[in-house]
Amino acid sequence: MSYTATMLNIVAIYAIRKTSSLSKNLKTLLLSQAVSDLGVGLLVQPMVVAEAMNSKQNTRLILTNLFIFATLFSVTALCADRILAIHLNLRYQELVTYKRVAAAVISIWVISALISLTRLFLPTQIMYVSFAIVESTCIVTATFLSTRLYLTIRRHINQIQVPQVAQNDQGESVQRKRKSAMASLYAYLVFIA
Repeated sequence: MSYTATMLNIVAIYAIRKTSSLSKNLKTLLLSQAVSDLGVGLLVQPMVVAEAMNSKQNTRLILTNLFIFATLFSVTALCADRILAIHLNLRYQELVTYKRVAAAVISIWVISALISLTRLFLPTQIMYVSFAIVESTCIVTATFLSTRLYLTIRRHINQIQVPQVAQNDQGESVQRKRKSAMASLYAYLVFIA
């Protein structure tokens, strides 16, 4: 991560905190994601340089794994949150409370720390296999949820367009909604990449 990426993460954290149009739940998940990315730039990369001068490899690897797993779990949680927001509609606010989201974010960081610390106790081969399983599971889950999100948005857009075609004066509204839905989808796909 470069200096520019670090600064952009700081700006993103500030913007997310100051934005009032995002729900509290989404803000919390996005902040967790941005903080894990920022941790890579502020802690892990300087440790790589220090490692080149010293041999404190274990500390760097534990921190690297902490932020990698926090990022993977945060992206998966963001995907799950967005799919729940679409599928639960009006029940979303009732079921996905801020306390539950905060508990999920705390769990993400605690589990990431615990998984990272296994590096100290597990044999290298078992640790690599375990890490690969966890990473693959997160990537497959996030991809599956993003695909479901895309298909659901597409279906909703098609349902909106059918009545709107009969009413030409609202055609621009459909286009704006379609662009907004697609922009939202692209933003989530960027998190996966």
